[in-house]
Amino acid sequence: MRVKTLVVAAGCMVWAALAGAQDTPRGPDGRTTYHVSGVEVLAIPGKPFTAKTSTDWTRTLDDGSTITLHLDTLIARDSQGRVYRERHNFVPSNSTQPSPLYEIHTYDPIARTQLLCSTRAHRCVLTDYTPQISFVAAPEGSYMNGTRTLTREQLGSDIIDDIY
Repeated sequence: MRVKTLVVAAGCMVWAALAGAQDTPRGPDGRTTYHVSGVEVLAIPGKPFTAKTSTDWTRTLDDGSTITLHLDTLIARDSQGRVYRERHNFVPSNSTQPSPLYEIHTYDPIARTQLLCSTRAHRCVLTDYTPQISFVAAPEGSYMNGTRTLTREQLGSDIIDDIY
């Protein structure tokens, strides 16, 4: 299993070298860094899937104007519960350019390792990993000193392709 992980790590390093350097995600001012967590994926065996996510983010700038940013990314889980996810930089929503890839994460609950490959640093780091097999939702209400509020809306209980 260790050899397989090393082969994946080597492949990611080669891929990262070919992908070219990407900057750390920055806001419209060119200085502020930010991170949008995205979808949380649990390491559940026997429930493989592949998904493309699309995120639009409208921000109000200091001068009162707004800017809308966009990104597309890929998330997947195989039948053994291993998770693959990409992290991309935002692009202006009216851009025809794809969202630039800057990191690849793989989580292996069997080997209990996570692999983080940076396209900017052209480097992969393999570390220990404890798989997350359950999810505890954050409570609804205000947070960050009342500057943000979390609300939820029930979307139904349909099951599509055995995915809840």
